[in-house]
Amino acid sequence: MKDRLLLYDEKKKILLTENHYSPTEIYKINGTNFLFVTRVGNSASGIINLGVYNTENFSMVGELLNDYREIKILADNNKAWLYNIKSKTIHCYELAHQTNKYLTELKSFENFNDYFLDDANLNIYINHNEVLKISSLNNLHKYFEIPKNENNAIDKLGNVFTLENKTLKCTSLHTTYSETVNPDFEVNLETDNFIHIGKHLKSEGELTDLIRKAEEIREEVISSLPDAKTYHYHALSESQKISEIYTTHKIYPTKNGVFIIQKRIKRDFNGVTLRKCQATWTATPYKIENTEITLLLFNSEKVDILIDKAPNLTVYEYLKDMLVVSHQSTKFYFQEGIKLRSTMKIR
Repeated sequence: MKDRLLLYDEKKKILLTENHYSPTEIYKINGTNFLFVTRVGNSASGIINLGVYNTENFSMVGELLNDYREIKILADNNKAWLYNIKSKTIHCYELAHQTNKYLTELKSFENFNDYFLDDANLNIYINHNEVLKISSLNNLHKYFEIPKNENNAIDKLGNVFTLENKTLKCTSLHTTYSETVNPDFEVNLETDNFIHIGKHLKSEGELTDLIRKAEEIREEVISSLPDAKTYHYHALSESQKISEIYTTHKIYPTKNGVFIIQKRIKRDFNGVTLRKCQATWTATPYKIENTEITLLLFNSEKVDILIDKAPNLTVYEYLKDMLVVSHQSTKFYFQEGIKLRSTMKIR
């Protein structure tokens, strides 16, 4: 059993554990103030307690306790971004001010759906129903809003894609990048890495849920099967068979163009395999599926096919202008549409 120190604060009328006075981390704010950070629990569901300790009077001069989850601590920039788990609000606090004010709120956000932290570029994206708000974590003057329209999409890197009359305009929230291309297909964006996708850039259709279809057929068939039988293949009638093609896209802006990865799945659902184990029948859809993935480079003048109809293609990394993909166990590096090099087999 672990012994614990419990202290009762008569002024605040709360019982404190040693966590309040034994910080997980200590940051220097300035010459006389230090930030005490105590993390309680895990990063997903835990809380963070903050205290500003002043070395001139040897006391805690400001505290935020029990209600907060960490978004980003920026002690070098004299700021802390926190999520209030009770009010479901986001707050930016100034840690210490020269007028002896501590943990002063500088900015807050409320009534949002969710938020995304761009840790690499120190931005926060706050997602509301009709608008996306973007703020720099360091410089609060770098703040703007972008409407979430039916014809635009915004990814987690700050790229904005706007579709007008089959013309796709690609811009960046953080740079002057702008490129306009004309894909000869309906764009259907995959949801990975996107904060918002308007309905003009996302197909309403999806691949059929074959697991559910197989279960429906199982319910229809099993009552007619002999008790001694443990395996049965049920061939679908022509009216029950499903043949479908589903195409999705991923977009990666680059200098003087836009990479588009097109994934095309063709699938035929022809039957259901039934197996019985301990009196329970399970159903597995029998399907024939073919996948073709094509890497394209679009610019304002033409389209180049960089990799054509591969059965598999994985994006390894995307760093601004460079796209790294793996194909046939080999890495390929593309920049501005040029294949810079390829590496040996990936183990």
